[in-house]
Amino acid sequence: MNKYLAFALASLTTVCLDAQELLKDGVRYELYSYLGDTTFNVIPLGESQKYEGDIIIPPTVSYNGNDYSVSGISQYSFFECENLKSITISEGLYFIWDYAFSGCTKLTSVNIPNSMRFVVSNAFDDTPWFDSKPDGLVYVGNCAYKYKGDMQRDTSIVIKDGTVSISDYAFKDCENLISVEFPSSLLSIGAYAFYRCTKMASVSVPESVSSIGVEAFDGTAWYNSLPNGVYYIGSMLYGCKGDLWLDTLFVKEGTKYINRQAISTKGYMRCVIIPEGVKEIGVEAFYHCDYLDSISLPVSLEVINPYAFSECRRLKSVAIPQNVRMIGQGAFELCKKMKCITSLAVTPAICSNDAFDQINMDQCVLIVPAGSEDDYRNAPGWSSFQNIRPNVSTTAADTSSGSDVNQDSVNESDPEADSINYIIQEDGDTIYCSIQEEGYTIYYTVNEGGAYVAARAICRDGFHGRYGFDGPLTPRDPITGGLQPRSGKRSMSESIEVDSSYYTSYRGSIVIPEAIMYNDTSYSVTGIKYYAFVGCKELESVSIPESVRNLGYGSFAGCSGLSTVNIPSCVNEIPDALFYGCSSLGSIELPSGVLTIGHSAFHGCSGLTEITIPAGVEFIDEYAFAYCSGLKRVVIEGDPLIAETAFIGCGPDLEIIKSVVNTVETSDSDPNTDGTVHYSIEGLRISDDTPGLHIIRYRDGTVGKAVVR
Repeated sequence: MNKYLAFALASLTTVCLDAQELLKDGVRYELYSYLGDTTFNVIPLGESQKYEGDIIIPPTVSYNGNDYSVSGISQYSFFECENLKSITISEGLYFIWDYAFSGCTKLTSVNIPNSMRFVVSNAFDDTPWFDSKPDGLVYVGNCAYKYKGDMQRDTSIVIKDGTVSISDYAFKDCENLISVEFPSSLLSIGAYAFYRCTKMASVSVPESVSSIGVEAFDGTAWYNSLPNGVYYIGSMLYGCKGDLWLDTLFVKEGTKYINRQAISTKGYMRCVIIPEGVKEIGVEAFYHCDYLDSISLPVSLEVINPYAFSECRRLKSVAIPQNVRMIGQGAFELCKKMKCITSLAVTPAICSNDAFDQINMDQCVLIVPAGSEDDYRNAPGWSSFQNIRPNVSTTAADTSSGSDVNQDSVNESDPEADSINYIIQEDGDTIYCSIQEEGYTIYYTVNEGGAYVAARAICRDGFHGRYGFDGPLTPRDPITGGLQPRSGKRSMSESIEVDSSYYTSYRGSIVIPEAIMYNDTSYSVTGIKYYAFVGCKELESVSIPESVRNLGYGSFAGCSGLSTVNIPSCVNEIPDALFYGCSSLGSIELPSGVLTIGHSAFHGCSGLTEITIPAGVEFIDEYAFAYCSGLKRVVIEGDPLIAETAFIGCGPDLEIIKSVVNTVETSDSDPNTDGTVHYSIEGLRISDDTPGLHIIRYRDGTVGKAVVR
């Protein structure tokens, strides 16, 4: 969605500035301000007054000694002005809103400027000007306004070059429309534009389109053929069909825009990972996603539109990248559990005054680049935060070039830079630190209940960002591979886990130590928390110590370059999305103590060729190995319950070998005997009434075959 559409939409909901109105040359205007832009819009003349005759809308008006642009014509501005004869709209105006000229029964002349971007499809209803247009597609300036008359059977439409928008409802219920060719000039498609065009079997929009209205293609043959879930049009995440029950939504690589109301009210995921390249998040895109507690925003992001994350009531923290320049009205309103917001921009983004409405400003911490605190305290939309703190390792000098700071280079001139360097910031009982090891840095948090190894930008319940001061260097422990201070006693009474990150620089080979030292206390590494390495595409290998007992969901999701990783023997659960999209992972050994393999745990691991499921595994969840296109052989040593979609998309050459059924012999035993277990010929456990050939294991241990019809 571009700036013009954002402002036009805001004009419907934004309260005018102290009801500042202006009557000039017979036209009434109202002053609006949105994201730093202040402009006048045309409004109705008055309850008992109507416009009449010939009206000219100028490009600018003067008010209190200042010139302001006129942006558009508001709802009902000229509604049923029965004596209005002509309207001339000057260059510069770009929207005409609902019923603006509807019912103007003498309006015969309409002059529209080339700057016009958006015209709602009922704006000229019941006017002689529209009635005089021939049947077919009617244009208002560069806007495809509405298809008029009956459409012939199997009609194909070519939208003319130069068209910038298609109005709401423009082709609604055109059941004979089979195809539309869009020009490269097109910027937006209105709500319900092609709704119930039942013969329209394909949709292909140009890259230039940055906004598509709600249900624009619902009811088309193309839409009806889509499976439930998120779907894309061009480079846009357009919408969601049905409810979205996922642990994590990974927005597709190559996406540039997330559309208006794309997931609104339908998303039941806990986390959203938005990839690099996305520039804009649309109005109400994730509105009322009640289960959402974690979002990852890319450095490429520039605009967060109104109400994008409104009423995400479980969202606790968010990092706003340095390139974000606009945050719209109510973008994070009613996110009542929000505890920490990090803005990485040295200059505060233009922010609506109510972008963070009904967040507890006394308790929510705002972390900003060091040296920018006063700028945020004085900036609209940011000034309401009572607790603004510096991100001491991100300063104006760090981010002025727009590039991310590489923590690995902090001590580049120090001859001991490959030993340990503490970088610490305290927040109550939580301490944030980073420790540099042989060319890379591992990030940690430590508190009374344990600690977490963290990637860059810790983003959960406390501080969010990268922190630091230069502390004492300490040598590496050469015996255990742990991290030791120059003096101090090793204690293994504390624990540490790897934590989540959204701006990570992990790459190459990483060795996680068994312990780290902080303030002469050793903390053992006991886990990797969710999303710790998410999206580290240049990460090639990870060595995890035996001290690790827990792996968090999505820890390595999206690590497409990861080829080698070990799972410690004490791990008993492979969580959801653990290796989602790790396409370079060629092999993995599951410990004998594993009991469950989670939803999408190895989804899309196309390099995986074979795997053995240990005897202790009791359950393999949905999509656990989905679309592992290179997977040829699976050995299942035990008797787990296997979800129907666990191996979907793995290809026809997949061989599944189950030790409990790999010596099947024909048996005359009764297939309906109580206590039997049924398997498909692929070795998957199925219900006893599933049609097809069943391999049956009876209570006495014998095995037989039966056909169920």
